[in-house]
Amino acid sequence: MEEKSTLRKIIDNEVVRTVAIVTATVAVIGFFYRPLMKLDGRINQLETANDKHDTLTEAINNLKDNHIHSIEIKVDNLEAETKDLKNQIIKIETILEERLPNKK
Repeated sequence: MEEKSTLRKIIDNEVVRTVAIVTATVAVIGFFYRPLMKLDGRINQLETANDKHDTLTEAINNLKDNHIHSIEIKVDNLEAETKDLKNQIIKIETILEERLPNKK
């Protein structure tokens, strides 16, 4: 068997050391990167849920505003009808006072 030259042994050692360093570096990066990817996925889920919440909140506020407006219109109509009824009652009262004799 041939003995490896000293230069060859040094190169082999350097290659093994370099591979070990690269492997360790990749392992460390992977160790920290995987949880970050999981967190990134969770953040995306939360952002989507927040967008849905905002959309629903906007829809609810729109419905609320529409219903309040409808109620305001109905109240205005009822006030106008009440005023008309009051005026008609006053007319009837005036007619009755004119036609019926006063009892003193």
